[in-house]
Amino acid sequence: MGGNRAVKYQAGALAIAGTFAVSQATAQEDAGRPLLTFSFNQSLEASDNPDFIPNPTGTSFSSRTNLGLSFASSTRSQSINFDTGLDLFYRLATSSDDPVREGVRNPFLSFAYGTQSATAEFDFTAQYRKSDTGDLRLVTDPSGVDFIVDPGQVERTSFGVGLETGIGTPLGFSLDAEYRSRDFVDTVDPNLIDDEFLSARGTVRFAIDRSTDASLVARYARDPRLQGSDFDRRTQAFGLRLDRDFDDVRSAGIEITSDVIETTELGVTDKVEDYSVVIDYDQALPNGNLSVLASSVLESTGPRNTLRFNRSYNFVNTTLSAFLGLTNGEGGDVNPLFGATVTRELPNGSITARISQVVRQERTSDNEVRNRALEVDYEQTINSVSSWNTGVSFLDSDNLTLGTNRQRANFRISYTRAVTEDWDLVSGYRFRNSGSNNEPDRSSNTLFVTLRRDFVSPP
Repeated sequence: MGGNRAVKYQAGALAIAGTFAVSQATAQEDAGRPLLTFSFNQSLEASDNPDFIPNPTGTSFSSRTNLGLSFASSTRSQSINFDTGLDLFYRLATSSDDPVREGVRNPFLSFAYGTQSATAEFDFTAQYRKSDTGDLRLVTDPSGVDFIVDPGQVERTSFGVGLETGIGTPLGFSLDAEYRSRDFVDTVDPNLIDDEFLSARGTVRFAIDRSTDASLVARYARDPRLQGSDFDRRTQAFGLRLDRDFDDVRSAGIEITSDVIETTELGVTDKVEDYSVVIDYDQALPNGNLSVLASSVLESTGPRNTLRFNRSYNFVNTTLSAFLGLTNGEGGDVNPLFGATVTRELPNGSITARISQVVRQERTSDNEVRNRALEVDYEQTINSVSSWNTGVSFLDSDNLTLGTNRQRANFRISYTRAVTEDWDLVSGYRFRNSGSNNEPDRSSNTLFVTLRRDFVSPP
């Protein structure tokens, strides 16, 4: 009972910690055995538009050496994961308009620590990454996609803390806090504004009986702009949550909070006050899971009402998850929500397909945006030393407030062969395209060859 609620209370911290899931899984396989990994990737690339600009000057040749270092250690009570890396980049000049470029690119640093006891859990994550905006790829969840085609760079910094005490006891406390910042470097688009975001959620839980918990809930968020305008938004919420386990497979919860959103821009303050209500139901089924979410959540432009059904299925060699719902926000227009992800294990590979439509309010502009996304990935093992994979993704984004449309498509295909027991050679092709009804189209074609190896200690 307490374990299910811990997932809900710690959703914010777990979203950040998801970045380190792969390295944590590796550490758990070797519990008590720390692993230190040094990775080396040497790539040679030829691209007709490496900066992803409207009017490229011609084909450019570049060399990229990626160096990475990671450490993972896990025991039954705690885990530590550390990753860092950078690119040594060099681009050969092809014309006077395309000068030689060299130096350190795309540095990143991440750290995750978690510890737990019989009645308490604590997690801390930190991450820094500076990357070329042209390297950004359509992500699976279009609600958080970065739709940036500027040739500059973006720096991201984030911290997350999650704490829960009193697990499995009549009285408990939880706290989740997150900080994120985004800074643009050498960009030319005036709409790319540096920003930061701070949020915190705390709960005090009381057990009413063996099947029912009541929690006092407090939330705080601050969203200032750091450049371009005098803007600051603060959100405060206080309320109550009830959780009920009907049996081993069915549970439900309801949360009611009094929300206040205060926005200050150019010396003028606007305040919106209302109640937010979230009702959720979850049921484990023999071949999957069913959940329902009904909510009316206050946003800066008014309440957003959402009804969403989620269903997952587990079949032999196949998993399927889908959602279907409705939402209405600014202007009162009702928009459908839908999505599905299916993964099929094949005799010598696997295929994954995703499709979705989501509607959300942009945090940096208050505009209502509808995103439709499609993504397909396929990989196949040819023999014991070689494999190939391919993937295609497409995003169609409609700004319902401004009436603008943007589209982005990606295609990739690569072939991997083990040159020796330790070294792999990867060759492939990438295509990107971006279009808009108010911006010039952009596209790029890239051929690449990569030699890579991971050095692991102990082997």
